[in-house]
Amino acid sequence: MINKEKIKNNRLVVSIRLFIEMLYDYKRLINNIGAIGIEKDREKFYANILIGIHSIEKGLSLPEPRAGFGKLKILNVLSLMRSYKEYYGYDNLFDLAKPVFDAYISFSGEKTDREIVNRYNDLFENFSPELSCLGGTMQVSKIDIFKYSKVDFATFCDKRFSVRDFSGLLVDLDLIKEAVRIASKSPSACNRQPWHIYAFRDIIIKSELLDWQLGNKGFGNTIDTALLITCNLKSYFINESHQAYVDGGLYAMTLMYALHSLGLGTIPLTVAMMSSKTKILYRKFGVKENEVPIVLIGVGHLKDIFNVAISERFAYSNYLTII
Repeated sequence: MINKEKIKNNRLVVSIRLFIEMLYDYKRLINNIGAIGIEKDREKFYANILIGIHSIEKGLSLPEPRAGFGKLKILNVLSLMRSYKEYYGYDNLFDLAKPVFDAYISFSGEKTDREIVNRYNDLFENFSPELSCLGGTMQVSKIDIFKYSKVDFATFCDKRFSVRDFSGLLVDLDLIKEAVRIASKSPSACNRQPWHIYAFRDIIIKSELLDWQLGNKGFGNTIDTALLITCNLKSYFINESHQAYVDGGLYAMTLMYALHSLGLGTIPLTVAMMSSKTKILYRKFGVKENEVPIVLIGVGHLKDIFNVAISERFAYSNYLTII
């Protein structure tokens, strides 16, 4: 009798299956990575400029920044933005960038290179801001940070559970929007904020998505909203092939804590699937192929009393190494 499990776990079989999956990941990455065809793709171009803008802010936030620092880098960003404007016109990228350049010029004063000033004036000559954005740096105090961070975070974390028994009550969409807004403070590489959140609330489509995921049997019908977190591969470059999962993971955890703070229950559901299933996600549920799925979060109201898995955690000493 053939042992199917033994064949499935055979080294050669696993190697072939892994190669097929890696080939799919490679094709998806090479078709979308930000390092290729930047000026022909608005999202890639946008992300590349955003990195440069953030580098100016980082420079301004150093302990002792030098007036007039980063001349060549800033000229390069201004040059890229001029090309971007020629291709795509003004958009919210300029709303974000202008206050950063303003802060730099204000800080550097008379030591600001004249070529930077001239290119800046030329770039923003006919620009009318549509958004009110802040840029540069702001001064904060340890006292204020301590004042507003004095919460019992240990207990807050300890009381977050993966819920598999929601009340079934409808969740107000405004609560979902507020959680997404709170989570926007999640850090990302060079402030690229590459995430996208798909909020599935339509009963039929949500049910089909949960059937696709499979890891919610026995409770999926009580999930009010399914939040799919993805990250845009076009925001990353050759040395960042895995960064989407880092940024997306950080955002997802922040979002779950935000939902928890608003009194909602959550359950993170894996979307780590074989490529054949991932293709269905793209084809059937409107997810863009340049976005990698990070996690699916089930959201719902809590019952007054319900059971959760204890899921005992390892002692932190098992994974903490002091160097």
